[in-house]
Amino acid sequence: MGTERTQAYVSYSRLAAYSCPAKGYYQYERGLEDKAGNNMFLVAGSAGHDALDTYYRTGLLDSALGQLRMTWQNMGGEAFDLAGEWLNLQHMERVLANYVNNFRKDAYEPIYLVDLLGNADMASEAEVMVDFPEVSMPVKMILDRVMKHVNTGRLEVWDTKFTAAGLLPYSAWAPPPDEKYMLSYQIPLYATGWRELTGLDIQAGKIEAIYMGKGKQHQPGEVRPITIFDRWDEEIREGTLGWVQDRIDEMEFRREKDCWPQLDGSLERQYICNRCQFRRLCEARPSAREGLIQIHYQEREKR
Repeated sequence: MGTERTQAYVSYSRLAAYSCPAKGYYQYERGLEDKAGNNMFLVAGSAGHDALDTYYRTGLLDSALGQLRMTWQNMGGEAFDLAGEWLNLQHMERVLANYVNNFRKDAYEPIYLVDLLGNADMASEAEVMVDFPEVSMPVKMILDRVMKHVNTGRLEVWDTKFTAAGLLPYSAWAPPPDEKYMLSYQIPLYATGWRELTGLDIQAGKIEAIYMGKGKQHQPGEVRPITIFDRWDEEIREGTLGWVQDRIDEMEFRREKDCWPQLDGSLERQYICNRCQFRRLCEARPSAREGLIQIHYQEREKR
């Protein structure tokens, strides 16, 4: 069923999607996307990332706000402004301004990598492709930043996550960010990639969780750092790249067998399914799914 899709590389997002084989099938094998367009959380997060990239390249809040507005408009965010949604452009401008004003400039500074990578002037939103000898396919990564602690000189990989769910507390069905990201290979993979590309002695990996909600316990733009690892060990590389190759092998096996079952499990399934754009397909009768695809989804171009 659907269009056969080519794959010349893997990314963490692609590998993680296959944690539920059905999601991996719909998102990457079929290449489906919702006809309704981007949701406001995706637009806000993407615009926030572009704005931070501009801020770290220029050091100017006005330039970052200009980029925020441009991405917001290009991704259709004006629809949320007109609809009176709480997560609107004005709110995201406040998030960005608060983040910039409270960032610990006295403690960290970004590392410029123009001489090391040749095509990026800073370790911020840099797209790279890495050929690891332990992995059978190239790995594509979009890396946020490498930061240096001003006092110790220690290098750390940072990945920014915009969240509207709250920094604390957490709902009963969603694991806290610490637990979720501790079980994730994303930050170790990014650190391994930077070490491979540059030879930099990166010693730590962190999530920079930025709150973009409107709750009473946190201010928009408030940051909570989540340490994934604080000391480099070669076992990090071995375990991370082993996971990557295992997922590649599983994808190839499922393609050969044409076997894409739905995720089966209680809390894990509930957590993933509540955020999945293909939930309506899995909840429908199998005989009705192709009809729902025609109504609600469209296929992306091959990539």
